Amino acid sequence: MKVIYNNTIPFKWYLAINLFGILFARKEYKPLDKYTINHEAIHTAQMKELGYIGFYIIYLLEWFMRIIQYESFHKAYRNIS
Repeated sequence: MKVIYNNTIPFKWYLAINLFGILFARKEYKPLDKYTINHEAIHTAQMKELGYIGFYIIYLLEWFMRIIQYESFHKAYRNIS
């Protein structure tokens, strides 16, 4: 998996974001730890299995359901399966 370190993507309050199998990480977290790399590699495998668009549709639907469940954007994000 390709990792791109920068100061723009993701937003400051996130460590990294996986967009279509490419991992964008904040420069201040360089190098990423093996647990984060593994976590994002799992997302890449899910994207390949479900199709990239399918993965994001399922991800967003679950996030919205978790927002209703937890009444918190942060808790919803932290509890996506």
